Amino acid sequence: MTHRTTDPIEVTHAMVRSLWDQVLETPGDLVGIHDRTETLLDQANSETPLVTRGLVTLHSLTRAPAQRREEIGEHRKVWLAEVDRYEADPQGWMRRFFQAMVRDFTNRHGHDRGAQFALKLRRNGLLDPADVPREAVGDGS
Repeated sequence: MTHRTTDPIEVTHAMVRSLWDQVLETPGDLVGIHDRTETLLDQANSETPLVTRGLVTLHSLTRAPAQRREEIGEHRKVWLAEVDRYEADPQGWMRRFFQAMVRDFTNRHGHDRGAQFALKLRRNGLLDPADVPREAVGDGS
């Protein structure tokens, strides 16, 4: 991936959805869509981790020109369902995202490091104290 020096742009769900739509409408242009997706990834200042997830998935799927439309369509459907969940409750979606991040981190690195990570997210306002059980972070509240 070539890194560009342009200023970050705000990439939205709608922009990523448009790229997904283009894949299904013009399947012969996967290389062009891959390049546009890569450009957005280089410049992205995404509104949510979900935007980045959509871009990364699309980037991966368009890397191989022989990708089946049905497979791309299924990935698009999964991503759009997640966008719907986000749009129905953005704060709840973000809270669940960070809770899952803490769970995954804790499973990989153990309770103590997981508790430190959860506390860091709480201090940065990404999790509320009620989102992480007290026993997970001890007296670090």
